[in-house]
Amino acid sequence: MVEASMRGGLVLGLILAGCMFLTVLAPSLSLFLLVMMLFSMYRCMTMYAGAYRDESLGGVIPYGRAFHLCLFMSFFASTIVAVAMFLYCKWIDPEGFSQVVQVSAQFWEKRAASEEQVEVANQMRYTTAADMAFSSIWVFTILGCLISLIASFSIVRNGKKN
Repeated sequence: MVEASMRGGLVLGLILAGCMFLTVLAPSLSLFLLVMMLFSMYRCMTMYAGAYRDESLGGVIPYGRAFHLCLFMSFFASTIVAVAMFLYCKWIDPEGFSQVVQVSAQFWEKRAASEEQVEVANQMRYTTAADMAFSSIWVFTILGCLISLIASFSIVRNGKKN
């Protein structure tokens, strides 16, 4: 199961990292690329977990195992995205990254209603590439968990009938 989730996670991670780089290069396509990322997550999960179900389990997979397989796949993919995010923010375009952080902090600082919210906005200015990488692990794993719930149902439901 781990091998199948790593294989699917590698493909999914490369697709998500590619979408992330395209989002940076063409911000006007960010909504389209977000939809593509969500669709890619669902499609990779169903494709690789379905292949695991058919090849290793004889066409039948319990919902829990399908969910775990998809969750592991999203974790491996999020790790690849985190490495790509770290490399981009640390070495490829550190000035662009720091500008984005500064603009975001100013945006939230202007809209802050209380002193606590101003403090949180100021803390954003100290965001590092490592912080971005770790947050992408959490974000893509949680997003993958939600998509795994749906994909697992689809995998179990579409299993071969013996």
